[in-house]
Amino acid sequence: MWGRADEITKAIRSYDPKLYCEKDRDGKLCVYRKSQRVEAYDFEGQTLLNVLPSPHFIFALTDNWKSDGRSVNWGLMPILERIKAIDLWNRDLAEECLEREEKAKVIREKDARNSMENFLYDYRGQFKSVFKDINTSSLEKIDKRKEL
Repeated sequence: MWGRADEITKAIRSYDPKLYCEKDRDGKLCVYRKSQRVEAYDFEGQTLLNVLPSPHFIFALTDNWKSDGRSVNWGLMPILERIKAIDLWNRDLAEECLEREEKAKVIREKDARNSMENFLYDYRGQFKSVFKDINTSSLEKIDKRKEL
């Protein structure tokens, strides 16, 4: 008979086959990742390696997603969204960091342009009064549009 843990396991395995859901010692449903750990033993001068299953706790299905929270019957979509949001196995962190840096650079450049524009706008009157006596009619006129 299928239970809630089996239903969640089926849904999250479609995202990542190493994920599964089962109850912890307190009876709360939790999401785990199948993993292995290696134990080394020294036996008569030789090292023996023993590979053991070692489930990694991902999150609990509680109100705060931690094992100490109150159990909540989350739907499958919020569980999958939570997995995608915290999944470091399938995310390219370097690419995300570069994208954030590019966005920050664009914002800094835009702020610099805006601050320069605001400065010139604020001091426009002073520039006008300083340069009001300069005659530009005698200067050579160069039309830059013809050079293109």
